[in-house]
Amino acid sequence: MGQLIRRRAKTMDEARDPAWAARWLGPNLLATLESLGATPAARAKLRNDPGPQPPGRLDQLRMARRQGTPGA
Repeated sequence: MGQLIRRRAKTMDEARDPAWAARWLGPNLLATLESLGATPAARAKLRNDPGPQPPGRLDQLRMARRQGTPGA
């Protein structure tokens, strides 16, 4: 992935038409960096994401009802 990012950045740097490079390669480069958590916004999102949460009581009751468990 790092090699892909370096290639995209090098292509953008060496492009004859910087506007073309920014328009067509920029969004792809940004998406790749975001998927790796290599942008400030992506890092902030990772820090604030609590991760998977255990099911709450309401979810437990719904699952029990779907399974037909009596008294849950």
